[in-house]
Amino acid sequence: GILSDVVIEPKVEGFARTYLLDSITDCLLTAEEPLKVSEIVAAIQHDGVFTSRLLRAAMESSDRFQMIDRRWMLAAPEVDLRRPLEANIESVLEHIGRPLAASQIAQQLAEGLGRPPDVLLSSVDQVLTGRDKYFVVGDRWGLTSWLLDLDDQDEEEILFRNFFLDEDELTRFREKMGSFSWDPGKPIESAARLLNKAGEPVPNKVLQFLAWEVMHRGFRPQEFFAGLFAHEEVYFLSSGHWCGGDVIGEFNQTLEVFTEQLIEAGETAPEEGGEPREFHVTEEEIAETAAILADRRSHRISEIIEAIYELSPGERDYNAAFGAMWGAMGADERFAWVGGERWRLAGTVPRLTHKIPEILELPYLPYFVNEDGEPVDVELSEDGFEGDLIESVKDPRVMIAGQPVPEGTVPEEAPAKVSVPIRYEHRLAGTLPVYGDLRALFPMQPDVIEITLITGGKSFTGWLNNANNLALEFGPFYDRLDLPLCGGCFQLQPRGRGITTDFTVSYTPGDVDELVAISDERLAVLESMREDPENVQTSTFDLLRQIMEPYGKKGVHFVTLFTEVNVVRRTHAYLIASLLSAYACFSHVKPGTWAYDEKKVDQGIRKQKRKFIKE
Repeated sequence: GILSDVVIEPKVEGFARTYLLDSITDCLLTAEEPLKVSEIVAAIQHDGVFTSRLLRAAMESSDRFQMIDRRWMLAAPEVDLRRPLEANIESVLEHIGRPLAASQIAQQLAEGLGRPPDVLLSSVDQVLTGRDKYFVVGDRWGLTSWLLDLDDQDEEEILFRNFFLDEDELTRFREKMGSFSWDPGKPIESAARLLNKAGEPVPNKVLQFLAWEVMHRGFRPQEFFAGLFAHEEVYFLSSGHWCGGDVIGEFNQTLEVFTEQLIEAGETAPEEGGEPREFHVTEEEIAETAAILADRRSHRISEIIEAIYELSPGERDYNAAFGAMWGAMGADERFAWVGGERWRLAGTVPRLTHKIPEILELPYLPYFVNEDGEPVDVELSEDGFEGDLIESVKDPRVMIAGQPVPEGTVPEEAPAKVSVPIRYEHRLAGTLPVYGDLRALFPMQPDVIEITLITGGKSFTGWLNNANNLALEFGPFYDRLDLPLCGGCFQLQPRGRGITTDFTVSYTPGDVDELVAISDERLAVLESMREDPENVQTSTFDLLRQIMEPYGKKGVHFVTLFTEVNVVRRTHAYLIASLLSAYACFSHVKPGTWAYDEKKVDQGIRKQKRKFIKE
């Protein structure tokens, strides 16, 4: 039993670790003095992914950093007084592996050379500007050796000079990205797109070579590197790799999983000695909390506890701190809980009334009657529904905004992943209807919840009104995914443990729900019907006939029919189901599918359905 007390600390490896260490390095490079772990966490925080525990684990296992009196600084680079300044500058840039400002280089050299940074700065500047060993990257400097050597525009010569006998990586990426279409006029934008498409970090010179292949003499390595380094969705790792936003998003996910492994390792660890801490949240601590929330965004309570008490989830006193802080925030009207672990300043929560966006409202239609003065658009009670319509009308894809959740349509356990198709009108309104599996994924409390969706390293927030199962303000998120106008389908996966309001999005262009997707040609037809001033003068019965006619005897699936009708105008699934059941010209041809027969229009409403007509 001796071994059982030893906790195996999980390790985070590879590029995600490099990314984390680079983020910490960036933070320490700009700091005037050594920093506490919690200060570093606050500076590089990415939506609550980083915890003190994670950073300590990473920093303790790396030789990049040193700790002095519980504060951290960068370990001094190898500097040699006997060598010329230029050689020392070079070794600092190589040591950090990313472009640095002259002042940062001077700062790094100061300790080893025993001279104050400001004294060194002018000499450093002189060396950087006077030699062609360095190149400008915005307000920083890089080593020319990081650039593709293009002394000769001959491909074989370039390959020999830059990839000397080691072309495996290059060959692999050339094959992998063979079909990628560069825009030679926009090399930076193209490269950023390519990095996302690659789905993995791309070696620096490989990327430059791929750009050179397209642009040849038009390729300027220096401008290319500097432009890409400045691009906000691209990251350059000290390992010499470029990463796109999606890859950074994956790193954050890897780090989040690692953080959870640390928590689990901590929970199985033997209790530390000493008395458990008691927490009474003080005025100062509440003021500190208000200061964290002053950016008018939401923060996870774990982030607040991290900043104030330097405790990470899974550490012994964390739960006690959590309880005390949750209680204190709940009792203070300045703060509002917006679901999961997230809190924000009360004044920053939008007042969501039960109103739904106008574009989603049911239109007011005239009362249509036939020659005999009988109503045309009849509604039946459910007992009168034909075929499998009783099930079809409960499909999460045919809910109109604000509709109550049909009974028995929400699973007890939230699935691990949920597919979310977006219909035409929701794509336009930037709204997300929350039914079925999705309803199980999103918490029911509080009334107004902030939903955070994370894609490609960027997070988007929207607001769910639990009173009407409709989430708003997702337009920018849909635009970011470049969702088609109708039927685009992405997947959501909860992040972290327990009840959460944070979700990772996966979407590949072209992902659709076959029953909700509408082709561009068809959409054009439906949109012209929608724009037609006669639209509101057309009964829903006639509208169904127009929409179903092109489908002929094969018929159309109820979900598709509902989707198409709703492009033209907002219509309730129950009305569509009633008309399909009531009129003799509609028939149920196979599960979920309905056909229209023009020859039977004269037969009107089936006799046996009259008793089900709602008054």
